[in-house]
Amino acid sequence: MENYNDLELEAKQRKYYTVAQVAELYQVSVRTIKQMVKNKEIGCFYIGRQIRFNEEHLKIYEAKSVVPTNNNSKVK
Repeated sequence: MENYNDLELEAKQRKYYTVAQVAELYQVSVRTIKQMVKNKEIGCFYIGRQIRFNEEHLKIYEAKSVVPTNNNSKVK
């Protein structure tokens, strides 16, 4: 079992993002990110009423959002 110091160190090494930061990262509006949270399209957690994201939430969202390409089809 991990002790408190290990957990504290691990938490300090993690990167957390606000709704505004994620919106800027993906070049969309804050409203779009909040709608995605509401529709459960992207994972998050709450600190009180504030929404936060960690890198794992963003990686999972990006992996789900990849559109497979077909080299034989043309873009219309």
